[in-house]
Amino acid sequence: MDIPELPVALKDAGVAFDRDLRRLGLRCDALTWAWDARKQTFFLFLVWAGFDRFGPVPIAEKIFAAYRGSALPEEIDPFIVNVVGVNGRLAKQVMSMDRGGGMVRLTPRGEGPHVFDLHITGSWIIHRERKPHSIIDVKKDWQRFQSRVDELAA
Repeated sequence: MDIPELPVALKDAGVAFDRDLRRLGLRCDALTWAWDARKQTFFLFLVWAGFDRFGPVPIAEKIFAAYRGSALPEEIDPFIVNVVGVNGRLAKQVMSMDRGGGMVRLTPRGEGPHVFDLHITGSWIIHRERKPHSIIDVKKDWQRFQSRVDELAA
């Protein structure tokens, strides 16, 4: 199966997305592009230590609100951002990858619309921390992110 090259425009948009998230107060643990071979599309894979604590719905709501408030790059459709915690199998693999090369593949289990066949190469990693942020820092980041996104709507 051929895996396409990541377009430069997507790489640049991912870097801008990471920069803008940080400006809003959310420091992710890792951000990378991934290729879903089943859907034949790229998406952003965001690893964040606060995922398990604060949940996917509030995080998605704030990312969408930031996008609607023009605080995130318009090239990144929030529907292609997949947020996960730091303890998942793929997250752990991404956190340990060599940025210069290598590839991670997470193969499907079962059938259905939510099954995927993901590919990530080290050169697609936009940002990665060497160790997860402390829960205290994560909580502060989340509060800051919520506050700054809420200010956009005011």
